[in-house]
Amino acid sequence: MEISKIDCSASVQVKTLCKGFADKALDILHNKLPEKVIHLDKLYQSIGRDSIPDAVETELFSLKSLEKVNLGISENNEVFETTLKKRKLVEAEVTKVSSNLNLLNRLKVVKMEILQLIEYCKILKTWIQLLIPRIEDGNNFGVSIQEDTINEISRVEGSGFSALESIANYLVTRGKLVSKILKYPQIQDYQLSISELDEKEYIDMLFYCVDLRDIYTTLHDMIIKNIEKIKKPRSSNSNTSMY
Repeated sequence: MEISKIDCSASVQVKTLCKGFADKALDILHNKLPEKVIHLDKLYQSIGRDSIPDAVETELFSLKSLEKVNLGISENNEVFETTLKKRKLVEAEVTKVSSNLNLLNRLKVVKMEILQLIEYCKILKTWIQLLIPRIEDGNNFGVSIQEDTINEISRVEGSGFSALESIANYLVTRGKLVSKILKYPQIQDYQLSISELDEKEYIDMLFYCVDLRDIYTTLHDMIIKNIEKIKKPRSSNSNTSMY
């Protein structure tokens, strides 16, 4: 008897958890995704001009701020001295090279957007997986739509992880270039390469915003167009959809 009570309690908890996934997924679908599309479009539209109202981050992404990016390298003339006799003094000055804080502040905003995308994908994917009916012969067109939607969400989720990896690789690459400056302070090309790398990462970051906007748009459009089949993949399915 006690075991039955435990099983019953566990079953209720699982059903509550599944209902929670459904509520979160539908909120994401009908509210969060459209809000993200509008928000990220504002970020994109702000590129190259002044920030717009009700979007705190937009000023961070204006192309006008690109010229403000500071390498964090001391501009003391001795740092750029190419005479090997002064190498020790040069190395002492170059150790002041720091992270590009202007760029890192922008990357933090983009990383939060990417992490939010990954979280939404996990919830949506779990919700649809819970809606897949038991395996039967025939009448599986709706199930195939569910599976295709899950595959697309998984692809989007993977692109989010790839973007995070790209940001991490930027920091690793920049660190290696800084170490080259410490080792070869007389070679100015290494110093210039950091500037080029920061500029490239800045431009990539701008396109992350555009890509995120487009991903949210297409993902929302795909699910909304197929929502009936996703919720009820089989016309004869007697299971209650979780919504």
